[in-house]
Amino acid sequence: MTFKPLLILCPLLLLIGEAKSETLADSIQQALMTNPAIETAKSQKIFSEEEYRENRSGLFPVLSASATAGRIFGDNSTSRGLTVDRGSAYSYLGEGSGAITQPLFDGFEVSHRIDAAQARIIASDYTIEDTKENIALNAAQAHLSILRARDTLAQTQSYYQIIQDYQNRIELMVNEGVADETEIAQARNILIQLESTLADFEGQLKTSYAQYRAVVGTMPLSELLKPEISVDIEDDIEKAIRDTLNAHPLLLSSEEELKALTHEVDAEQSVLYPDLDGELSYLKRDQQEEIGGELIDARAVVRMNWNFETGGAQNARKLQKKAEYLEVLNRNKETAREIEANIRQAYVEYETALKQRELIKNREVATQELLEAYNTQFEGARVRLLQLMQSENQLFNTKLEAIASEYRYLQSKINILASTGRLVSNLESMNQVALDDKGESPLFTRPKSYVSEKINVDQMPNLFGDFGQLLVEDETE
Repeated sequence: MTFKPLLILCPLLLLIGEAKSETLADSIQQALMTNPAIETAKSQKIFSEEEYRENRSGLFPVLSASATAGRIFGDNSTSRGLTVDRGSAYSYLGEGSGAITQPLFDGFEVSHRIDAAQARIIASDYTIEDTKENIALNAAQAHLSILRARDTLAQTQSYYQIIQDYQNRIELMVNEGVADETEIAQARNILIQLESTLADFEGQLKTSYAQYRAVVGTMPLSELLKPEISVDIEDDIEKAIRDTLNAHPLLLSSEEELKALTHEVDAEQSVLYPDLDGELSYLKRDQQEEIGGELIDARAVVRMNWNFETGGAQNARKLQKKAEYLEVLNRNKETAREIEANIRQAYVEYETALKQRELIKNREVATQELLEAYNTQFEGARVRLLQLMQSENQLFNTKLEAIASEYRYLQSKINILASTGRLVSNLESMNQVALDDKGESPLFTRPKSYVSEKINVDQMPNLFGDFGQLLVEDETE
């Protein structure tokens, strides 16, 4: 009996351990499960499927039945011949009829409408895929936006503490007469500017969380992990464009819509032909002899109906479908150009981000070496403390640029996948976590010297007020 609670508790502990962090793939999958745009696209597919069933029913027989009961008055040759007083008669009436009508020929109108509905079902599938790609892109952007804002805020908090230390040291030097009031005034000015920057970064982080909730449907329930997107990027951009234009779901959906409209044009043309229906019918009527007596009418006939609207409505409907076809065709060409432009822009952004990432890394190393050199010179009384603080500020700005370049690089890779329609299919690569120089997987790049009494990044719900309440509600649900 002692081991049963442990057996129950162990799986729960495993689940809690797994829920400590969320990868980029987790955020995307959560968005794909909860975003209403996907349900909207699925509803359109259901509509197309029911439209297919509606049109397909035109191939099957139509059953009809009717019944009539009541009292009638008749004044005709039969009533006048069978009555001698007034020439008319009254009678109770009972009548029933049934018929089976089988379409034999309709100019292939039903067949064309069935083919159009089938094409729209396929188009709906591609539309769902394209919707998923767009949602995945938005979720990835929201995920990275939070990470970038948190990294930036954490770095700024760390620098804020450093500047406070410098200010305290300068004040001490002023009190000892080693430095003048100008240096302490400059230090205070830098500190005030930094507080303004902190307020701006706080707002950016709040906005990032709001965008995340709008796309994913909930606030992050655990810490977000920085991804390491290990996916091969096609080196030949022209080949990437050709492959994408042949397989992009948005273009494939448009092509299926063109097929559907082609069939609808043929269906409108078929309306000009006569309709042939085979019909089996049976009619039985019961009434007094003075009115006409009992009647049984059983038929097996072929019926032709040919309707031609002299005002030109049939031809107008056909021309409407042709105009709609041209509209979709030109919109398809426009979409292809936009996709090609997006791919080229994504590749340019990727190449630029990759170069800047390497350059800023080198610059960060150089700035760090410069700061160390200033520290050495300060110990030898060759530079002033204010100059050392300015060098620290250069290093801080370089680190912020490094954070921005790192996430710009990650976003550029995601943009290439999204522009080529391969983001959802490469979700596995989003599960990998970026490692730091020590082989660890930090939740976000945070300096170890980070300490702050103003903002605690680990307790973000407290920072957000209502956002924190929303997070608690999500966890309760």
